[in-house]
Amino acid sequence: MNYVILDLEWDSTFFVKQKRFINQILQIGAVKLDQNFQIIDTFEITVKSAISKRVTGRFARLTGITSDVMRTGVPFAQAVEKYNAWVGDDTVTMTWSNSDLYTILENEENLLDGVKFKIEKYMDLQKFIQNEMKLKGYEDKNQVSLALAAEFLDVKTDDIDFHTAKDDSLVAAYLLKKCYHA
Repeated sequence: MNYVILDLEWDSTFFVKQKRFINQILQIGAVKLDQNFQIIDTFEITVKSAISKRVTGRFARLTGITSDVMRTGVPFAQAVEKYNAWVGDDTVTMTWSNSDLYTILENEENLLDGVKFKIEKYMDLQKFIQNEMKLKGYEDKNQVSLALAAEFLDVKTDDIDFHTAKDDSLVAAYLLKKCYHA
């Protein structure tokens, strides 16, 4: 069995078909771990928007994905198919909170025309890590950010670009390994 830590970066854009804003996935990143939580592979792909020609300024500042970078990405269905092929079989997928799952469902329903992310088994990694933090004296009951968890648990993030899908997945993998073997 392998473990995949999946992270998404998305931007809010107006979806004319439904006359509302949706969170459109523009980057998929992941880290694949073996049964001992050793990193065996990474995945990252930028998605070309089918809705908008531009990303918001906030999204670009946060992720480093500019409108020009986004426009060089691959179509969303192709990105998901590449991700699904990379995931393999007999895999537990983890995300940092379940908000990525809601975004996946929204994108599958509105943008993928039958293509679905391959998620066989699932675990909310944020809940697991936050529980471990509580055991180590962390008292805040609010959801913790990846950066705060890394700081609290003394996980090195010197070469990490937070808010990029692959790097966020790497930090989550480091946190999992530290807490599981603690």
